[in-house]
Amino acid sequence: MHSVNCLITGLAISVEWDSYIRNRKPLRVTQPRGIQRSSYFLSLPFRFVLPLNIGSGILHYLLSESVFLIYADTYDCAGVLYNGSAILNQEMGISFNAIITTTVCGVVFLLILLPLGWVKHLDGNMPLAGSDSRAIASACYRPEEDIHAHVMPVQYGALPPIGTEPQHCSFTTAKDVVPPKSGREYI
Repeated sequence: MHSVNCLITGLAISVEWDSYIRNRKPLRVTQPRGIQRSSYFLSLPFRFVLPLNIGSGILHYLLSESVFLIYADTYDCAGVLYNGSAILNQEMGISFNAIITTTVCGVVFLLILLPLGWVKHLDGNMPLAGSDSRAIASACYRPEEDIHAHVMPVQYGALPPIGTEPQHCSFTTAKDVVPPKSGREYI
C-alpha cells in the first residue's frame, strides 16, 4: 500500500505542478497568507485519500483474517490436560476463503487504480520536477519586479527576452508570460 500511496501522491503533485503552465493561480503552501491556498492534508486531495484509506483498511482486515495464530490445549484419552511444551500448543491457521478474497480485492483495487494514469494528463510544457527541490527552486527564480509573487496568483512560463540573453522561465505574476517552446534555450 505504501507504493500505491507514493504513486498517487507523485501523480497528484505532477498534475498540480503542470496546471501552473495553463492557469494563473495562487501557490499552495502549508501556512497560507492572503489568497494563497493551503496544502493538502496527507499530500493528497480527499477524493484520493478516502478511497485509498478505505481500500487499504479492507485489504489489511482481510489479510489479518487470512493468517492467524491458534492456541490449542491437548488432552489425553482420560481427559487430562497434556503437559507438553508451549510450542506444541501453538499453531498457525489459515483461511483459504479469506486468502482468495484478499487476492481478488487486491487485484480489483489495482485495476481501479490503473486508469488514474490515463485520466490525468499532463498537457502543458511544464518541465517535470516531481518533488525534486532543485527543479522547484530553479523554477522559482523570478524577475526583480515580482516582489510580491509569493502572495499573488502566478503562472509558469517564458518571460520576454532582455537584450541578447536567453529567455528566462519562472513562476511570475507578469501578464505577458508564454509557454516555453521545445528546442529553445531558456535559463
